[in-house]
Amino acid sequence: MTEGLIQIRNLFNEESFAARYKKNGKQKGNERSTIIDEIARLTKHEAGFIRYKTTGLKERDLYSLLSQMKDLVATGRKKGYSHALNSLLYIEK
Repeated sequence: MTEGLIQIRNLFNEESFAARYKKNGKQKGNERSTIIDEIARLTKHEAGFIRYKTTGLKERDLYSLLSQMKDLVATGRKKGYSHALNSLLYIEK
């Protein structure tokens, strides 16, 4: 019954059992890095380059960017994800 549990004591010297802490081994990423990794995978650019290009954008803007990229390629208005990304991030002078 106590398999995988360890015996612990609190400040009042009361004993109890707790599950042994297991490190997952994988670091949890945040939303921003997940979206940037997805964009990098689609465009075949490095994630650092995508982070540089999208420095001022929030997570909701990155979701919008990813959605618009997929839409542009799916409808055939742009020939590839890299072309769609460059078009969406272009600022007219």
